[in-house]
Amino acid sequence: MRVYVENFAEAMEAKLQTKDEERGEAGWMDKSCTVRQLKDAMVVEMRELHDAFDNCNSDELAAECVDVANFAMMIHSKLKA
Repeated sequence: MRVYVENFAEAMEAKLQTKDEERGEAGWMDKSCTVRQLKDAMVVEMRELHDAFDNCNSDELAAECVDVANFAMMIHSKLKA
């Protein structure tokens, strides 16, 4: 695996782990969580990503990239299940 992909995946996992106690390890796979809800949440994260870019905040921008990627992964997981 490419080192950049591995580093990004580790950042994604670290962020997901911050919500494990609240939502479980794969809470997005619950039937009550819809693809539409995940897409809507990803749109919110995209807005936050745009704001971080506009504010030239590289740390915040990197964190928002991880958030967007996690929601994309959740949608992908639900569609492939």
